[in-house]
Amino acid sequence: MIIPRLLLGTSAYTGWTALRVHTSIEHCASAADLTVTERWPGADPARATLRPGLRATLQLGTQTVLTGWIDAVSRDLGPTLRTIQLAVRDATGDLVDCSALVRQYTGQTLLQIATDQCGALDLAVAATPNTDLGGPFKRVASEPGQSVFEFLDQLARQRAVLLLPDGQGGLLLGRPGLTLSPTALVEGDNLLGMQAVADWRDRYSRIVVYGQSAGDDDWHGKQAAELRAETTDAAVADSRPRLLVVTAEQGETDLSARADWERRTRAGRALKARARVQGWEAVPGRLWRAGETVRVQAPGMGVSETLVIVGVHYSLDQGGTTTDLELTRPDAYAAPAAREQPPTDTAKVPAGWWM
Repeated sequence: MIIPRLLLGTSAYTGWTALRVHTSIEHCASAADLTVTERWPGADPARATLRPGLRATLQLGTQTVLTGWIDAVSRDLGPTLRTIQLAVRDATGDLVDCSALVRQYTGQTLLQIATDQCGALDLAVAATPNTDLGGPFKRVASEPGQSVFEFLDQLARQRAVLLLPDGQGGLLLGRPGLTLSPTALVEGDNLLGMQAVADWRDRYSRIVVYGQSAGDDDWHGKQAAELRAETTDAAVADSRPRLLVVTAEQGETDLSARADWERRTRAGRALKARARVQGWEAVPGRLWRAGETVRVQAPGMGVSETLVIVGVHYSLDQGGTTTDLELTRPDAYAAPAAREQPPTDTAKVPAGWWM
């Protein structure tokens, strides 16, 4: 059995009676809730020292899932029992909470800008292997009141990359779906249950992107002031006319790629699924991981394709250990069409109710 351990300096706390850990490629910080219920006469006196603000590392077995801080401690004392609950979050959670440095950047890359902003919070930044972060931005600036995450996420979207926790208390700039999970999800085998939703409310038959950028010696006049691109989602167009107008981000000039990215990602996100498996590991010694792709064979759901693991929920309760996987199509995190990417191992998508 895998034992969850909370490390505080040289001390390791075990014996948790309930645990919830959530890690997702759509959140830059993983989070966990840990609960221990003890009989008061024999309670561990060391737990009395647990308090908010302590540096903490959470391990499931020998594998680290987050490194950050205790955000909150809740204590409940009864006649014979006491309960202690901890809320722990990755150090990258400070990017969500804290304001960005108000600065203007000229001719700097996403990695350089992120390193500068995160440096003020003592957070390391790196790019995942084989991830093209694109060239430098001509000119961008953070706004007063923006959080660090809001500012960096605005820039990362233009490069079709995500802000991810590395589990060690640092930030990763990366793109999901480049690694295939070693274990498939198979109905009648390891798949305990599954829910799937096909939702077209965010898909449009026609998408128009407008933009305007600051001029310079090489980019000026009408070409800088009036930028426009358009694309069509044929599947929706066959049904009914639906128009979406999008305003480009500051400094964004390749609006054709942005329009195509909007179409593909919205089509990809139209399928959302949640699958449950027993235990926390995909294979012995290796946890299920957000950001990987996984083959799904669920004939009873009409789903047979390769999906991206968006989020992973590890749970421990009286029923034992389970993992819930949030899934969607790889196109939900597609790179701009103009940027060539390494091939991914994806299955051919069949027609069905979720198309």
